[in-house]
Amino acid sequence: IYQGEKIKRKQILTDVSDFKKFIESGAYYTDKTALVKEWMSDPGAFTLITRPRRFGKTLTLSMLKYFFSNKEDSKHLYEGLEVSKDKEFCEEHMNKYPVISVTFKGVKANNWSNCYEKMTKVLGEEYSAHKEVLESLTEIEAKYFRKIEDLSGSDGDYQKSIRKLSMFLEKHYEKKVMLLIDEYDTPIHESYVNGYYKEAASFFSGMYGEALKENSSVEKSLTTGILRVPKESMFSEINNLKVLTILEDKYGEYLGFSEEETKEMLSYFGREDRFKEVRDWYNGYKFGNHIMYNPWSVSNFSETGDLKEHWINTGNADVLYKVIGMGHEGLKDAIPKLLSGETIETEIEENISFKDILTKSEAVYGLLLFAGYLSWSKRALVDEQTIYSLRVPNIEVKKFLKGLIPTVTNVYFGNTNSLYGSIELGEWDLFRDNLRDGILNAMSVHDIPERETEKLYHMFMLGLLVIMASKYEIRSNRESGSGRYDIAMYPRDKRKAGVIFELKKASSKDDMKEAAERALKQIEDKNYEQDFKDRGIKEVHKVGVAFRGKEVEIKYKR
Repeated sequence: IYQGEKIKRKQILTDVSDFKKFIESGAYYTDKTALVKEWMSDPGAFTLITRPRRFGKTLTLSMLKYFFSNKEDSKHLYEGLEVSKDKEFCEEHMNKYPVISVTFKGVKANNWSNCYEKMTKVLGEEYSAHKEVLESLTEIEAKYFRKIEDLSGSDGDYQKSIRKLSMFLEKHYEKKVMLLIDEYDTPIHESYVNGYYKEAASFFSGMYGEALKENSSVEKSLTTGILRVPKESMFSEINNLKVLTILEDKYGEYLGFSEEETKEMLSYFGREDRFKEVRDWYNGYKFGNHIMYNPWSVSNFSETGDLKEHWINTGNADVLYKVIGMGHEGLKDAIPKLLSGETIETEIEENISFKDILTKSEAVYGLLLFAGYLSWSKRALVDEQTIYSLRVPNIEVKKFLKGLIPTVTNVYFGNTNSLYGSIELGEWDLFRDNLRDGILNAMSVHDIPERETEKLYHMFMLGLLVIMASKYEIRSNRESGSGRYDIAMYPRDKRKAGVIFELKKASSKDDMKEAAERALKQIEDKNYEQDFKDRGIKEVHKVGVAFRGKEVEIKYKR
């Protein structure tokens, strides 16, 4: 970490991502400039790096922009920093290239029209920043340039705009371009949540293809985002792109803070005595072989001394609301284990397809992993499949995940205290009434195949119960007695009652009560409470639950 012999950096600017403003303000800067040399020495021309939000992607690209840009002398910004130690390298590359730098982090909208408008403004502003090339352009080229600048271009014009600008810059300066694209996937996330994914994916696929596929005017290109989404055709035809996700070791130390960097920052701001707390709250991200701290949260804590959810409170969790709110099958057993501090073993879908998120557990885990809500500790090849050990990285994320579930269920159940309180008190008639209300508001079974219905209710129940993981160990489809129960809740305080749920799908509306009776009888006949007795839990409530459509019935014994 550079503190400087001449400049004491006494403040932290977590809300500034422009490198020049950051350095000239005298703010404390964690030196990541060694990336410049390493990136330039990489033989690959086109690179995509994915990291969670607020891990320094925008500031890093800004740092690269000012280093390479031929628009101004930026030597003073790098004085005392790691890259400045190699004078020969700086003499050869600093301020020697035309640079295209665009960020799509602000392209967020609730419909395609507004998204398109914001995107064209980003591209128009970048064209305006390079008006000097007009003197080198033909009349036809200049006409195209002005269409992009004044926001009057066609879809095809904008899809070609980054590639065209790189050609114009190379022509004007007789030098290949450095191309920097920040948060390339933000518009795609927004389109998925807000229902215009098809239009956005089609447009951006064309634009990125034009910009990155065999663009001979580019010297090197670095693109950043949260997810790798080639299955969405973003990069389906770009075979020259090197993709470095959090699973790869390369550049792993440049986005996020290492333990040494974290200790030095805390020490500089007089908070070294809080290191253990900071480690528990903000550490745990594994990027390749590098274990990293959340830089946003560490920086905010260093400034304020407040140990709280700094990073979590800056993001939009709409995609998580969709995934967790529907009780996804891939999460039904995983969330209780993860919130209890355990790991889960699973495959990971690196090439995230939003179409798969609601159907494939590998895609769900990939989303949670790459977005920073899970971390990985190890991987192994099992039967020709790569299996990852996943866990919740730290206290900050764990608190968020615990809080997310009641937020989702409150949408459907109103005050969930009544629902969860009825379980703890064993008030099963009240539980039935709350469950009925929730199902009426939340569920639609009309388009679900008949054979899937019982599984759907199973997932739905688990999604509701997982919030109680701090008080109960929640298990699904486990052996006990002479069979396998559907759902069991083992109280962490053995003086309290445990709960066994057995679920049945009724064959008709008239069969509801009988189905609930059959479920209760199965609990008793199969002696499912045996595992509770083996654990020393003396009281067990047995609850048979019958579902059909949006109807629910229960039978119980205390």
